[in-house]
Amino acid sequence: MNKIKTMAIGILFLFGTTIWAQDISKVKAEHLSQASKYEGLVKEQQTVIEEHTKMKNDFQKKYWINEKLSPKLKIKEMETHCDKIIADAKSQKANFEMMAVMHNSLAKELDKK
Repeated sequence: MNKIKTMAIGILFLFGTTIWAQDISKVKAEHLSQASKYEGLVKEQQTVIEEHTKMKNDFQKKYWINEKLSPKLKIKEMETHCDKIIADAKSQKANFEMMAVMHNSLAKELDKK
């Protein structure tokens, strides 16, 4: 998270030093476009979270036959796999949400200029 904050501060500094040379409406449109892109990525990650949560919950019901043919260890491996994907997707979603908020905030700041 610290890397992202540092990156955001760097971006703010970059835009702060070059914004006067550019058309403010163009920069605002770029920020809104980036915010929209990140909002779309947030939705995609939410879909991954929902799909893998459902898969994890349905896996045993769908594939359990008996202990000999469907050992619990195999089911646990699949649950662990889904848990990792869900955790990664949640982390990515949080990063994308932060970037969307940042770009929307930068666009709103330009309204004041």
